[in-house]
Amino acid sequence: MLMNQEEIVSMMIEARDNGSSTLSLSGKGLEVLPPEIGQLTSLIELDLSLNDLTALPPEIGKLRNLTQLNVGANDLAELPPEIGNLTNLTNLQLGHSRMSHRHNQLTELPPEIGNMASLTWLNLYGNYLYELPAEIGNLTNLKFLNLDDNRLTGLPPTIGKLGNLNILDLTNNELTELPPEIGNLTGLKELLLGGNRLTWLPAELGNLNDLAELFLEDNRLTELPCELERLTDLSILYLFGNELGQSDFDFSRLPNLTHVLIETPR
Repeated sequence: MLMNQEEIVSMMIEARDNGSSTLSLSGKGLEVLPPEIGQLTSLIELDLSLNDLTALPPEIGKLRNLTQLNVGANDLAELPPEIGNLTNLTNLQLGHSRMSHRHNQLTELPPEIGNMASLTWLNLYGNYLYELPAEIGNLTNLKFLNLDDNRLTGLPPTIGKLGNLNILDLTNNELTELPPEIGNLTGLKELLLGGNRLTWLPAELGNLNDLAELFLEDNRLTELPCELERLTDLSILYLFGNELGQSDFDFSRLPNLTHVLIETPR
């Protein structure tokens, strides 16, 4: 149900006075988040999804007890540096929602995001990010990072510090290469790289011993490094939509492979 600004402020004051730990303002038609939000210091979960927010007030940084923040499906163009004060946050949703036509429009992340070291789940699906700050490497507790459908042309070497990542989704970006440091992500189970502009893969990908699913479809690859033969836990490998010809790659060295899709040039 849509609410006007006065109703929103009243709802916030009530939540403050009650010492509420959760507050949902999802789908309320919010265009501006009142600064009074900073008074709700007892909040642990805050849902601002499915609104029309173009920015967050600096006061958001006062909610130091927050562990979950959902600002998905808005019109955010930037994040305030104060968001880095949310050091207890474990789940940050800034992505697109298939329930709505709305999507955020972030082109960059503030370096202060690197202060949010408790994050385990970060969703940035469907923004306009061209690059990631080096400070992303400080988020060493991350297990899930979704960067699907952005405009990334490269990754910082510090991405290799995210050794606890289980899922890294880089589908539908503009990546032309991967840093060798990606081979340090030895906790990865799923790596999604489809729909980019990759022409080659670093040999260090062969270090991802726990990788079970690797998606490389719709790139510009002409060959696979033999080091990928070391990925003996791999069960799913998508390679269609590349320019792979005859190669010496030995798929028989991948004993757990159950789904492989390959397409050769006509």
